[in-house]
Amino acid sequence: MSLLTLYIKQALRSLLKSPGFTLTALLTLALGIGATTAMFATIYGAMLKPLPFKEASRLVMARTSTNGGPGDSSLSAPDYFDFKERAQSLRGLSALLTGAQKVTVPGRDGVEIVRATYGAPDLFETLGLQPLAGRWFSPEEGNPGGPAVIVVGQAYARRRYGSAVEAVGQAITAMGKPWTIIGVVPAAADKLLETDIWVPMRRGEEDAAAPRKYNNWQVVARLKPGVSLRTAQSEADVIFRQLAQQYPDSNKGKGLVLDPLQASMVEEQRPMLLLLMGAVGLVLLIACANVAGLLLARGASRHTELAVRAAIGASRRQVIFQLLTESLLLSLASGLLGLILAKVLVQVLPMISGLGDQGAATLDGPVLAFSLGVSLLTGILFGIMPALRASSENLAKDLSPSRKTTGNKTSVRLRSALVVGQVGLSLVLLVGSGMLIRSFTRQSATHPGFDPRQVLTGMIDLPRDRYPNSDRCNQFLEALKADVEALPGVSSMSYISHLPVLHPFSDLAAWASDAPPALLAEREMAYRRAVLPGYFQTLRIPLLVGRDFTSADMYSKTPIMIISQHMAKVLFPGRNP
Repeated sequence: MSLLTLYIKQALRSLLKSPGFTLTALLTLALGIGATTAMFATIYGAMLKPLPFKEASRLVMARTSTNGGPGDSSLSAPDYFDFKERAQSLRGLSALLTGAQKVTVPGRDGVEIVRATYGAPDLFETLGLQPLAGRWFSPEEGNPGGPAVIVVGQAYARRRYGSAVEAVGQAITAMGKPWTIIGVVPAAADKLLETDIWVPMRRGEEDAAAPRKYNNWQVVARLKPGVSLRTAQSEADVIFRQLAQQYPDSNKGKGLVLDPLQASMVEEQRPMLLLLMGAVGLVLLIACANVAGLLLARGASRHTELAVRAAIGASRRQVIFQLLTESLLLSLASGLLGLILAKVLVQVLPMISGLGDQGAATLDGPVLAFSLGVSLLTGILFGIMPALRASSENLAKDLSPSRKTTGNKTSVRLRSALVVGQVGLSLVLLVGSGMLIRSFTRQSATHPGFDPRQVLTGMIDLPRDRYPNSDRCNQFLEALKADVEALPGVSSMSYISHLPVLHPFSDLAAWASDAPPALLAEREMAYRRAVLPGYFQTLRIPLLVGRDFTSADMYSKTPIMIISQHMAKVLFPGRNP
């Protein structure tokens, strides 16, 4: 029998003799190790795990900046096309529309709501992806008036057609016109944007026809071999200075910031992730201090046992190895229990950190290796001090029947230091938790400007071939509104183009016509929403002055609007807007 096997058998026997201590230590450590593993899995999946694209480290994201500030928005379509034509340091420069829109697609079992977005024809080549079936868009299919072709996502192809191969060549109707599926996108593309249907971006059509003031295209580029990010950034600075001179009305003060793709995708959540990692690290340290204190207390009752070992020839080194083996077995068993807890926590942490689907994590190889490393380090961390303390005294004296088992001054001071450390770490966590709870409470108590109680939402996408103009759409919506409001339990119904809070898109510059701004940076940005009569009544939003829209307004050609109180104060201070 090897010496290691002997140590393990003796450690198991010792732990089983004290089931209360063993169970308490197991649960305490499992909480700390499980939380730490789950947090690392989330951080690894979002920030460290390589993106599923070819040479992902060469991919960058381009974002608009104003007056030298950080990149905080997407690009306009004209800026993207100009930048693509002039950039020399990038091997691929592509774009996709920010966010996916929901559209209806007729099928065998009725109408299905799917997600659709526009992407440049070379988007998937830029990412380094290969189609699961079929092919990507050709350059000609990205020209204005090109063929009505689309590519679909892997999940959609399997859900509707059974496989990627069967999807290619199928005809579907979406956004009011027929399309032919020419390729299937692998699930890896979901890392960038989770959508079902990809439509080719065409200059001068749909959202790609929007003017330079609309920054609604997410731009992804690939650096040429040997070209650094700094070199590409310098070139982008030169190009955007040229655009500012060429288009001063829209581009004065506008710049472009290039960042690594992976870092930019989790930029907003990075502080929260690091904060949570620090918090769970403190939880693990508190757990280690707790178990170390238990081991010190347990060691006081084992002096006689250890003295007998020393009396029959065990060296101090062997006693330390024996005690450390017990600690390591305890931490490894706690690590296994912690993995069960981590399996649950990885489903919750992305929502807490704000990552959503972007932070989906799995307990794969690197995470398991991290968990094993943490378990071993934890076993050494909480076991080394009690082991050294228990073996540091003259164990032969412990055989004396008159020996006190309460421990000497050094042991008492060590236990006191552990208690002080636990209280200090707990205080840090308590203060941090209190601040987070207070922030959450204040945010929850903040009135959103409408009454969300008992409000249900739905989505309507009208086929363009059957509803070619706004009058036809309005007639349908008015008829549907009357039918829904006739249902029992429904008090009112209306429509809005973007749900409040959930859809923070469609912003545009606004100013008072008698006080135009001199610079682009001085223009106020406003969210624009299209609503139908009754919207404010349905969400119980009070009108401070003026009137609501009427049915006549729906068919009138006169441009009218209702503005927010904030906009009235900013653009029309001291007067009735």
